[in-house]
Amino acid sequence: ASHRFPAGVDSYNDILQICQRCRDFANGQEMFRIMQERGVKGDIVTYNTILDVCKATRDYDMSMRLFEEMKAEGVKPNSFTYTTVINTCITRDRVFHWRDALRIFSEMQLTGTYHAESDFVALDGVLKVC
Repeated sequence: ASHRFPAGVDSYNDILQICQRCRDFANGQEMFRIMQERGVKGDIVTYNTILDVCKATRDYDMSMRLFEEMKAEGVKPNSFTYTTVINTCITRDRVFHWRDALRIFSEMQLTGTYHAESDFVALDGVLKVC
């Protein structure tokens, strides 16, 4: 099927967020792939949305790949990013990737992104995998 959407990242982000809200994860991942094929660079909204899809589908491997990709592309993770990736470290089959969760939590602290008063969800995610 041919997809014809405006080339801007904002348009793709809107579509990704609609797929996310409708729990249409397969089409969200497909739209992200098309966006990348067309050379549209994702921003923090793009990556946070697709990482949240990974969390919902418990796609640990894709989450880790996208987390590293976003940083390589110069997109700085925020608190939501870190929390989402940490919580994806609990996979569908309840395998706990605690080393990655701790590594990501440490990175969150080192970058100054973690704020004890407001980031209870990130800490809770780390505690769940330990």
